[in-house]
Amino acid sequence: MNFSTRLAEKLPGILPAPSSPLLRKGVPELRFFSIAANHSRRLRWGLQKKMVWSFQRADVCVANSSCLVHPATEAYAQEAIEAIKSEKVIAVPTDTLYGFACDACSLEAVTRIYEIKGRKLTSPLAICVGDVLDIKRVATTNHLPHGLLDSLLPGPVTLVLQRGESSILEKTLNAGIDTIGVRVPDCEFIREVARGSGSVLALTSANLSGDRSSVCVQDFESLWQHCAFVYDGGLLPSGRAGSTIVDLSKVGKYKIIRPGSAKQATVAILENAFSIACSPLAFSYFDSLREMATGVLPAPFSGVKSPDSKLGFAKSMNFVRICDLRNLRSAGRRVSVIRNSNQGSDLAELQPASEGSPLLVPRQKYCESLHKTVRRKTRTVMVGNVALGSEHPIRIQTMTTSDTKDVAATVDEVMRIADRGADIVRITVQGKKEADACFEIKDKLVQLNYNIPLVADIHFAPAVALRVAECFDKIRVNPGNFADRRAQFETIEYTEDEYQSELQHIEKVFTPLVEKCKKYGRAMRIGTNHGSLSDRIMSYYGDSPRGMVESAFEFARICRKLDYHNFVFSMKASNPVIMVQAYRLLVAEMYVHGWDYPLHLGVTEAGEGEDGRMKSAIGIGTLLQDGLGDTIRVSLTEPPEEEIDPCRRLANLGTKAAQLQQGVAPFEEKHRHYFDFQRRTGDLPVQKEGEEVDYRGVLHRDGSVLMSISLDQLKAPELLYRSLATKLVVGMPFKDLATVDSILLRELPPVDDQVARLALKRLIDVSMGVIAPLSEQLTKPLPNAMVLVNLKELSGGAYKLLPEGTRLAVSVRGDEPYEELEILKSIEATMILHDVPFNEDKVSRVHAARRLFEFLSENSVNFPVIHHIEFPTGIHRDELVIHAGTYAGALLVDGLGDGLMLEAPDQDFDFLRNTSFNLLQGCRMRNTKTEYVSCPSCGRTLFDLQEISAEIREKTSHLPGVSIAIMGCIVNGPGEMADADFGYVGGSPGKIDLYVGKTVVKRGIAMTGATDALIGLIKEHGRWVDPPVADE
Repeated sequence: MNFSTRLAEKLPGILPAPSSPLLRKGVPELRFFSIAANHSRRLRWGLQKKMVWSFQRADVCVANSSCLVHPATEAYAQEAIEAIKSEKVIAVPTDTLYGFACDACSLEAVTRIYEIKGRKLTSPLAICVGDVLDIKRVATTNHLPHGLLDSLLPGPVTLVLQRGESSILEKTLNAGIDTIGVRVPDCEFIREVARGSGSVLALTSANLSGDRSSVCVQDFESLWQHCAFVYDGGLLPSGRAGSTIVDLSKVGKYKIIRPGSAKQATVAILENAFSIACSPLAFSYFDSLREMATGVLPAPFSGVKSPDSKLGFAKSMNFVRICDLRNLRSAGRRVSVIRNSNQGSDLAELQPASEGSPLLVPRQKYCESLHKTVRRKTRTVMVGNVALGSEHPIRIQTMTTSDTKDVAATVDEVMRIADRGADIVRITVQGKKEADACFEIKDKLVQLNYNIPLVADIHFAPAVALRVAECFDKIRVNPGNFADRRAQFETIEYTEDEYQSELQHIEKVFTPLVEKCKKYGRAMRIGTNHGSLSDRIMSYYGDSPRGMVESAFEFARICRKLDYHNFVFSMKASNPVIMVQAYRLLVAEMYVHGWDYPLHLGVTEAGEGEDGRMKSAIGIGTLLQDGLGDTIRVSLTEPPEEEIDPCRRLANLGTKAAQLQQGVAPFEEKHRHYFDFQRRTGDLPVQKEGEEVDYRGVLHRDGSVLMSISLDQLKAPELLYRSLATKLVVGMPFKDLATVDSILLRELPPVDDQVARLALKRLIDVSMGVIAPLSEQLTKPLPNAMVLVNLKELSGGAYKLLPEGTRLAVSVRGDEPYEELEILKSIEATMILHDVPFNEDKVSRVHAARRLFEFLSENSVNFPVIHHIEFPTGIHRDELVIHAGTYAGALLVDGLGDGLMLEAPDQDFDFLRNTSFNLLQGCRMRNTKTEYVSCPSCGRTLFDLQEISAEIREKTSHLPGVSIAIMGCIVNGPGEMADADFGYVGGSPGKIDLYVGKTVVKRGIAMTGATDALIGLIKEHGRWVDPPVADE
């Protein structure tokens, strides 16, 4: 390495001038900027490399559709400034990640950024200014110590500050939020653009929401077309952690919101240089620094075993904070070992949820076994005459939808449910009249010889719970609203005394119900809902799985204190990914505490039809494969008795897996993320020199759908194109939003079948992959087809008979000996198809796939993996949906997989295609249609939920990227719609309230015009498009 190169790395900003002879040797052009004032501070950040003006393409401009890609150099700064002034969106490098930028004072431009990212309108944007002095134009800074801003900025830090009355920002930007995140990146190009714009820039990462962040322009190439210009600053060296976000809106306090890439340095400056204190209760229950510098533990833990003796303890209410775990690194295998003074396991080991994760979790297990399905051991909880727990069958339950005060209708509904095979029935009890009716309901059912246990669903009504506990067999309490007021979504900072006071209030309100349940032998479900966490919990833990668990534990501790143990837990959410994470975290902590309470599983507001069944299968099925779950409910916007069949199918699937202990040989699992979602993204195909067709579209970055087609389908090419969901232009196929990405032909058409081969050529020409078995391609070669091979064909070398450069798809079971898998390290494959025979009894498809992914990760083999499931002839549609949601969903919710292919010989092709896309969307991957959060209805519902839901879906189903909540009432609070952009909610009989996110914007709309008003609201926020015109 020459001296100039070493100097550039050691001293960012001191760079060779453009005339340097280095340029003639192929070294990229570097610009020269003065760093005198900031140089010493930049060194304090410890940055070894700095993103500089890119010169890699200094003399090349890449044209892409409506966008030009230019180097991020001084020569193009004015062009970028003019684009910002013209209310355009540009993509720019920063000192951490690539970002989308626009004029923060332009509503049109800001809305465009939300559209490009597919970002929820309720998610705030940060802003960027050119210089530290400009911050006071947008936020209040006079409460900060002199010199603090200059010490932190420019740099990889986002400061959260109060807007202030004099802020130049439009009120519509981040409406309803009185703080703003402000950046001054250590990147001259974006700072020059911000200065020249005369305004401030709205800035957010250049990627689709939920995708990994971008550190080079190729990472977001699919989004170039939406930008006026893309400015290439080369590969950014800081990784994908993004900026450190720190809240400095309170005088003398700070709070780290996101660790990012500079947390350690930021905290050092705040605490050591300026004596700013961390906000009280800023650390969550198992929070930790990325470097694991701090953690917190339940009070029962009495000691820590660690090589580092310099541990500090600070008891705070129910927590003990452990500080300075310096020897523990998130990327390594070392963990903290905490001695537990409570019953159960003596030692609890903690580690990060995943590499770099801010969540510290119990290490040893969240389930009984990681390599096979073993049902988690629990105590038995009696609900009337029905026993719940690991020694008993998985129980099935549902909930009535009739008005509880209508005794006859409710009794009739319970009998229909019992006759269909349910084990338990839940009934909503919202007031005294309903509680009184419960006595009549119970008496009439007993007279009719129906002894099915009844559960009272309670919200906001401790007195009602006390009353109904005298007759019903079980009480469901929601910890988020039993003793707390309805959440107002306010961030509240508590002192320790204030927090303790609220816990004492909960104990005072909840204790009488516990005592009554003990007296009458009643069971209880402590049922947390992601949408109805209290302000106290959200202020402390955030709207997170961690908060869900702690919300339930507050009530469980009271039960245990009173020696009451006849209860179960639930952690429900409408998002299956959140739901799975919450249950796993709950169980992991129960293992630490030595608790063995059973679990009630469910995905709340799953919806109707196939969508509802799919979401439930993803969430419930995943946990059943881990051996978790003792009673289940599939929440559908359908008559309650219709929930029984999918419940039974899921229960049977979980029971079979546990009874056979389906799995694979033991293996060490180090790379899967149990508690927080981090997707393993396989390397998508790139174009190779000399290839005649474009292979980049054979897989989709957000999740791919592959389909198997037959020779008969090739006889009618236009019908085939339509069934693949292509757009037809003069009979020619083109890919659309929800077009199948690749197809598999078990048999190729004869070489002389010109019609079939022309149809395949036209698909290949629009970048649809065509896959054929090796034997078929060798005997009836199809130009530019990909070839399906198995490990035996690879090891035997048969694939070498193919023309050089032929793309391979490799079929793998995942349970093969590692010696057989080794060949994957020496080949180049476009994709792997993971396939275990459907009727395999002992081998678990889920565990075999986890083993395969572990092998790939351990050996840095980053081929995309497609989950390939071949269903037998005659399988019921619901059975197919349940199995697909369980087997593929259990992997996709852990970020394992890049797509799926479902084969079923006698099933409708459109049904299989739609099921595949529904599964990807349910796992929060590829979004191809409107997402609905729809409650299953109950006695509180204020309108015909099924009828209204069908009406809204009919008019709005063509809006991919838009999420709509359809709620019969608002009992769980607006948080119930945490996953939705817009809400249609029963406010009072005959009246509807409309929401944007969690905020009600229109009240008391007559039902006759409410659907049109919802559509108008969607249009107001720029999310509406007219329905597509059907092809003629």
